[in-house]
Amino acid sequence: MKLLIISHTPHYRMNGSITGWEATVREIDRLAGLFDEVVHVAPLHREPAPVSSARYSAPNIRLRPVAESGGPRLRDKLGVVARFPGYARLVLRELRQADVVHIRAPAGISLLSMILLAMRRKPVIRWIKYAGSWAPYAGEPGNYRFQRWWLRLGWPKAQVTINGSWSVQPKHIHSLLNPCLTEEEWLSAAELGRQKTLERPVRLVYAGRLSAIKGLFRTIDVLGLLLKHNVDAVLDIVGDGPARQDAEAYARQQGLAERVRFKGWASREGMAA
Repeated sequence: MKLLIISHTPHYRMNGSITGWEATVREIDRLAGLFDEVVHVAPLHREPAPVSSARYSAPNIRLRPVAESGGPRLRDKLGVVARFPGYARLVLRELRQADVVHIRAPAGISLLSMILLAMRRKPVIRWIKYAGSWAPYAGEPGNYRFQRWWLRLGWPKAQVTINGSWSVQPKHIHSLLNPCLTEEEWLSAAELGRQKTLERPVRLVYAGRLSAIKGLFRTIDVLGLLLKHNVDAVLDIVGDGPARQDAEAYARQQGLAERVRFKGWASREGMAA
């Protein structure tokens, strides 16, 4: 069987190999064990690969690269629309040959693919993973709201998995823990948790992509509230992303620069430590 994956996961060239965002790469490596062939339609970026990238280990995964698109500026957003015809031709070609399709949303190419699916009968087996917030939030892109609405209606005729537990959802929408961790890692984390004791200063950790929608600035606010209530605390911020400089400036503005430590990206082993 052939699995087609469509996503906006960034990929890069590194030492003659293709690399991608590590958490997604690990997840797709596991999926690849269920199929004879996996084709991943995703953007291939020209800049050097970040340290958070990893190579696929499964030999049956093939990247079908598309040009990168999107960004914060209006010109960037219009560029997504300009690339839609090329995206559509490639996605339709791959859909004809696939037995199962898996779309990772929200993203521009994901929205296009969901619309194309709504107009097609095959492949019958369809899974859409909505990795963003299932609840609306201030400042979110309009196309994210549209994608949630489209998925709730069920027009792509797919099973949909979402983060978190939400009441009163249609039958085709399912809560699913993010599968980027193995069972062994869950057990190891549980053991680490049992060994911890609460001491002063209380150590808070943010781990993830540094962006506002991930709650980065809220963790700094939490630190400030604890200090106002005479709880001695510090915050380690692990990861990297577009909001790092803004977060550093925000910590200084709140008078918390000495209490917030930006650690940068860490390996999984480093995170456990």
